[in-house]
Amino acid sequence: FEEFVNRFACPKETGDLTEARKPLLIHNLKDASRSLFAAILSTLNRDFTHVIVTGRDGEARRLSGDIRFFSEVLNGGDGSHVYLLPEGDDPLSVTTRLRGLINSRSGGVLVGSRDVFLSSAWSVEDLKRTAIVLNPGMEFQREDLVGAILRMGYRRRSLVSDLGEFSERGWILDIFPPELDKPVRIEFFGDEIEALKTFQVDSQRSDGAVQDLTILPVRDDAEGPQVIDSIPSESFCCLFDPMHGADAGDGPVLRCGDDGFSGFMRTFCFDRIGLEGRENAPVKALAGYGFLHSERRDVFGLSSALKGYEGAVMIVLPAEAQIERIREILREGDLIVPFVDIKDIAGYRGRYAVTKGRLSEGVNLGETVVLTEKEIFGRRSAYKPHKGFGIKRLIENTEDLKEGDFIVHRDHGIGSFIGLQHHRAGGHEGEAMVIEYAEGRLYLPLHNIGLIRKYKAEQGVVPLLDRLGSRKWKKRKERARKRIREMARKLISLYAHREVLTGYSFSPDTELHREFEAFFPYEDTPDQRRAWEEIKAEMESKRAMDRLLCGDVGFGKTEVAMRAAFKAVYDNKQVAVLVPTTILAEQHYRNFMARFSAFPINIDFLSRFKTASEKKKTIEAIANG
Repeated sequence: FEEFVNRFACPKETGDLTEARKPLLIHNLKDASRSLFAAILSTLNRDFTHVIVTGRDGEARRLSGDIRFFSEVLNGGDGSHVYLLPEGDDPLSVTTRLRGLINSRSGGVLVGSRDVFLSSAWSVEDLKRTAIVLNPGMEFQREDLVGAILRMGYRRRSLVSDLGEFSERGWILDIFPPELDKPVRIEFFGDEIEALKTFQVDSQRSDGAVQDLTILPVRDDAEGPQVIDSIPSESFCCLFDPMHGADAGDGPVLRCGDDGFSGFMRTFCFDRIGLEGRENAPVKALAGYGFLHSERRDVFGLSSALKGYEGAVMIVLPAEAQIERIREILREGDLIVPFVDIKDIAGYRGRYAVTKGRLSEGVNLGETVVLTEKEIFGRRSAYKPHKGFGIKRLIENTEDLKEGDFIVHRDHGIGSFIGLQHHRAGGHEGEAMVIEYAEGRLYLPLHNIGLIRKYKAEQGVVPLLDRLGSRKWKKRKERARKRIREMARKLISLYAHREVLTGYSFSPDTELHREFEAFFPYEDTPDQRRAWEEIKAEMESKRAMDRLLCGDVGFGKTEVAMRAAFKAVYDNKQVAVLVPTTILAEQHYRNFMARFSAFPINIDFLSRFKTASEKKKTIEAIANG
């Protein structure tokens, strides 16, 4: 690896990497090879912090993933020293940046945009003084803890349901630090912390003990120093400038010798000019070997390309299904490619290997080629934002539930929400929701919150409150049940008629179908897999299908629709995807184009943004099949 660094770090000019010198300009690396350079540099100089500066946040996210992958290769599967400093003022982004600053003082790699490094934040010293570490048995005055949490930017709520929130109820303080999967309940006995427990947002029930809890701020210190000032000057700095500044058309220009990054021990500047393919360049082009999807008729031609290459080949894919499928395809081409775990890949001496990991694109190092799904399948997985923690809002939204709101209890009917109150009854003590009825109050323990729903009606409608113990609510429920039964009877009759209708029976799955499914870059969730298996079975049956697939945003409905579309197109059928807005039409068009890019399928879209001639051409193409 030292020889490799010297090859593209200009050995005549470099000298000792730890000597303070003027910025070194590197012309012959781009994209994944730059990430490899940063990973090797940090591996060879573990006693120093490494700062990776990009023009934009999206590029920083991609580079941090690539650097983490190469670091895992070089360090036996350990890439935990690579930290992304994301842009954004939301609690998760702020805490992620602060966690990176604290943990990367020596040997760490910090990756972020120019704007992030030049923005104001907590100094590391102030951050360490401000951070709160709690343990069972320690004493901490609750008033002081609440004050400290408020100064950190946490939002006070009646019930905790989202990142960066906290609530205080008697002897209990709930808090949701953004870096945790679940909120934590701090139980006090006086000023002593009796227990730390995680709990479920939906039920508010505790489900596990916590031995210690670290609470970091969820907002930046606007008067603090710049992030770059909190990093030791005895650090390496790499300035990455891919198509940003004058070429990008807007935004701050990141240049070699930028005053904001001139105080480091050693700075490497990566120019946009790449020399891949030149004889004297250590990183060569991937084109011309048959590796790229555009150079092959289909994925089955990859075996011949690999056999014709004299060097070593490492294939990197993110999903186990993809790995098994590509191994199967190569095996059909008489090429055995073993799976090698990423922690063992650096010491592997075989000619071919496939490993599991996320890398945005491949790289040709002359004697070794690294291939990813971008080269093999014609696209790469887009950055997938963190979609949260599967939180379901209590009732509708606890932030909207305020005193005087009407709610509906499953057994007692319509009442008015008064607030939260510490309540003791029947030997049980804890927080309870107070609900006002026509003649009395109901104290509902928080763990029974699933029994209520927020009242919904037309604007301006004020319902009458029910009486506790009254039979009126039970009678209304019974009338509703009768209407539901009548509706169910009609639906059963309707679907009985549909059962006798004969629909089109799609052909069973082939290798091509399994190949399309294997190209999905993420592991199926259990519900996603079950939904697809049921839809596939219905498509292959002779019954007319009538199905509604429901799911929250980001849980994979579009992928199921794409698989159904592929199955239909395979049988020479056309598929129409209807969406409610023009923006969604273009978005789904791009997603379908990317997902189907490795298959010869025509995809187009219709919207008001297309010209009349373009619409006419598309409609004629549909009419012609």
